[in-house]
Amino acid sequence: MLFARDVGERERCKKEHDRYLSRIGDVDVLSGLDLRPFTPAKPVNISVTVIDFRIPVIEGTGEESAARLPSTDQSWRFFLGYLDEGSSRPVMPQPEILSRNGSYLAYLRLQEHVGAFRDFLRQQGQTPDEQELVAAKLMGRWRSGAPLVLAPQKDDPALGVDLQRTNNFDYGKMDPYGYGCPVGAHIRRMNPRDTADNMQRRQMIRREAPTDRC
Repeated sequence: MLFARDVGERERCKKEHDRYLSRIGDVDVLSGLDLRPFTPAKPVNISVTVIDFRIPVIEGTGEESAARLPSTDQSWRFFLGYLDEGSSRPVMPQPEILSRNGSYLAYLRLQEHVGAFRDFLRQQGQTPDEQELVAAKLMGRWRSGAPLVLAPQKDDPALGVDLQRTNNFDYGKMDPYGYGCPVGAHIRRMNPRDTADNMQRRQMIRREAPTDRC
């Protein structure tokens, strides 16, 4: 994986990497995919962007989080080789010398059909407000990022951008039966919060990047 700040630097890195591979031999690039970051000004689209996950601040990095929950994440939630909150050490991939302080990477290439999703919303809701509610029920949050647990009937953009409040909720006490956020909603399935055991043991850092190629 090659990371660069812009397209020009990415292309330079690719050429340098190709030269390196040509020198060592016996390694062929079977396929590649050029990605680009989302621009900050890009509107959030609930059909293409998962908005439940925010970049965590990991303990020991010297950075501080603006969000109330969690303030910092212990490194054992993301890296291998450390005792977890239950004081147990998970089985390490072997050889351990290569896996300690490592992590796992899962790569998914997903093609989304935004038009089909909007057609589905129109079929399920007679008005734009009803369609937005259906979309929010599927995801667990409104397009602004406001969670259904805290805003079950109407979007609250001010709540969505407030890092102190937008993640300050649970399911077990505030919405145990899924009347606000359905039990099958995306964010509730991905992070059951206080309705499952040992939820802090393993977490993932999620990233997205669009591509113009299909």
